[in-house]
Amino acid sequence: MYPKKIIIAGGGTAGWMSASLLQHSWPDAHIILIESENIDTIGVGEGSTPSLKQFFKKLNIADHEWMPNCNATYKSGITFPNWSETPGYESYFHPFFSPLDIQTGEIFFKRAKAQKRGESSNAHPDFYFVNTQISQKCKAPISPSYPNLDIDYGYHFDAGLLTSFLKKRCLGLGLINVIDDITKVEIETNGDIKGLVTNAHGVQKADLYIDCTGFRGVLIQQSLNSE
Repeated sequence: MYPKKIIIAGGGTAGWMSASLLQHSWPDAHIILIESENIDTIGVGEGSTPSLKQFFKKLNIADHEWMPNCNATYKSGITFPNWSETPGYESYFHPFFSPLDIQTGEIFFKRAKAQKRGESSNAHPDFYFVNTQISQKCKAPISPSYPNLDIDYGYHFDAGLLTSFLKKRCLGLGLINVIDDITKVEIETNGDIKGLVTNAHGVQKADLYIDCTGFRGVLIQQSLNSE
């Protein structure tokens, strides 16, 4: 069983990613996304973890379909400059772990534990992980020559462009986009949400409500008083 009607409050990256996943999981559900043209999104570039790779994999969207539309590049990990005052460990590259790292990763963790016990051991992470070497050589974590190479990665991308890409895709799959302001959230006597009052489209009701209104937390915080 699944909710027959779903309302997502708020657009942006969170709203349209939620819409994409819900459409994929419950293609027969009636999904409405309500967003206001009077509220700006934060509008920043984003850097992701490999979780975003799994997001696109679940939706069967290949990298070449969305990355050019969103000014995206691959991300192999995160650099931490001036991380420590310990000589030799001032900076390090935090890699995204892949199956290729299992053997060298085990060696790293053994040496890190030995160093923690006070033993002399080379435990700098920069020497043990594939993505670190890829990044240092300015290479991408994919290769046409090795299509089955299993390396995890994230992305850098324009969040606004990704929102536009997902929105276009969701609308093409039948999602209803309501451009309006939510003026009030009606609450049942038992504390559940009864409906969302909009400025021009009246009361919108659903079996499931998703709050993607960001820091304002219109449903979760302002109406349900949850932290």
